[in-house]
Amino acid sequence: RFKTPCWSGNLESSFSVASENVTVRSGQSVVLPCWLSPAADAQAMEVRWYRPEQYSRPVLLYREQKILTSSQPERFRNRAALGSPGGLKRGNVSLRIDNVTFADAGPYECYVSSELLYSSALVFLNVSAKPLQPSLNRATAHHHVVVSEDRKYLRDSEKTGDNTEMGRFHHHTCVLGEPGFSSGCKYWEVVLKQENIDVKAAWWVGLASGSADRSTEAPLTPSGGFWYLSSDGSNGYHVNLDPTFPVSLSTRPGTLGVLVEYEKGRLTFYDVGEKKPILTLVTAFTGDVFPLFNPGTGDSGSVHIPDMIPPSVEAEEQPLLNTDTLNTENETEATVPTHCSPGSSSWLPTAHQG
Repeated sequence: RFKTPCWSGNLESSFSVASENVTVRSGQSVVLPCWLSPAADAQAMEVRWYRPEQYSRPVLLYREQKILTSSQPERFRNRAALGSPGGLKRGNVSLRIDNVTFADAGPYECYVSSELLYSSALVFLNVSAKPLQPSLNRATAHHHVVVSEDRKYLRDSEKTGDNTEMGRFHHHTCVLGEPGFSSGCKYWEVVLKQENIDVKAAWWVGLASGSADRSTEAPLTPSGGFWYLSSDGSNGYHVNLDPTFPVSLSTRPGTLGVLVEYEKGRLTFYDVGEKKPILTLVTAFTGDVFPLFNPGTGDSGSVHIPDMIPPSVEAEEQPLLNTDTLNTENETEATVPTHCSPGSSSWLPTAHQG
């Protein structure tokens, strides 16, 4: 809880603003609590909610006893409102946000002022995702992929077999996870570092459309229904665009987080150990999609899919790549925004069950 008393002039009384932090699951509505202490009628005051460094573009602005929207960011239009009908009279200046997204996560400033007095407080909004607990679908695995009995580990092998069975990957050493899904926000993690063994040098982790052609020997690209981040040892990291897109990382992830926001067409990868986002792919999903794994040809280290708790996202910045509009002839304009860089935000997993 935060309290910041402020006053102007030689006054006999003052007020402060108090608040509490909040965690909510993506897609739900949330009230960011903020109130005057001691309780006072705020109907004639100005109430301004804004993101840090965005004072002039408030999420919500109440002034002269009405809501003003002329300077409100478009993405908060029709989603932000005062949190309690009639609450201003009792000093309740809370903010309500509907249909919360991961872009809404982070700090908000609650600023209240009268003609002579003002006070403010920070509220932190954490947004959680529903965890997916994938297991490996052996019926989709290339025959060089060994899947453990509990369907939580996979690794490459040199065994031979018939790769022409319906539903299997014929040419790429991949396997799908299950269940698939066609809506909502899902999150899972992939462990690439086993005890007393170096971090795996070769792997693919991502997402595949249920209708994608698994028998193809052509490269797996977004246009074919595949989206993934890969590591190829000394050749570094890449996203499977056409042509492939290099990704620069300062450390080799021991655990990779995967977040899918289906309706928004966003696939985000995180370095869980470093508590940093890596990048976000922006596309359009249709039909069922499934977790995708590849243990890397010639890399005997295993990939592990752990049981886990849902994450909480505390910040919104990460590199963005649009898989539909990437201009490969003018790559500079189509790459990540210049104000973002890998590892620029403070994402942290928490034990909150949402």
